[in-house]
Amino acid sequence: MAHYYDETLSRPSSFNFANDVVDYWASNAPPGPAMHWVSQDRKTERKLSFEHFSRQSHRIAVYLQDKLGVKAGEKMLVVLPRVPEWWEIATAAFRSGIVLCPATTLLVDKDIEYRIHRSSASVFVGDSVSVAKVLRVRNNCPSLKHIIQIGSARSPKEAIHFATALSSIAPSATYTGPKAPISAAALIYFTSGTTGNPKMVQHNHISYPLAHTITGKHWLRLKPGQLY
Repeated sequence: MAHYYDETLSRPSSFNFANDVVDYWASNAPPGPAMHWVSQDRKTERKLSFEHFSRQSHRIAVYLQDKLGVKAGEKMLVVLPRVPEWWEIATAAFRSGIVLCPATTLLVDKDIEYRIHRSSASVFVGDSVSVAKVLRVRNNCPSLKHIIQIGSARSPKEAIHFATALSSIAPSATYTGPKAPISAAALIYFTSGTTGNPKMVQHNHISYPLAHTITGKHWLRLKPGQLY
């Protein structure tokens, strides 16, 4: 049997996906983009660099901390389709120690309400469709402090329009807060709820983000510059 596990791998004393991966490649990127994004209707495409994700995630982390007062350890439920902002916000969460709770766009109002309750999320991020859903259950979610809407659609008065809010943060803004310890929560996924209610599955800053190194290197055999 082929043996692919690299026994030289060791647990680092510190690791943060935003600092140690995104910022690293922003300074050492090979030719080509970090992401080639194509809209669902195939009418729009964007080629985004690692520098883009590094800068945007710094700005978002600064906005969340300085403007909204969101602290490390607070939960942020994200219900977005596959848009570049998803990765910008996820990287900002890792950078600032906010716990990212990703969820599918198939959720209905009561599903979102349940996940906010179980995680005690203080921030909700979504597009116009998912924001409309959360607003219908907003009064049942006492932990929720901020609702952020992504996209060009005009946001309701109860929500923060992401692009407008971020325009108040300088392009050169840098997040200078403390880096979360590797044992701190980074991600919470919810199970499908096939039997009973969905369960929360928590990952720290190593168990999910760093584990992708093994997947990418030894299973997918990825190399810098390849399109995946």
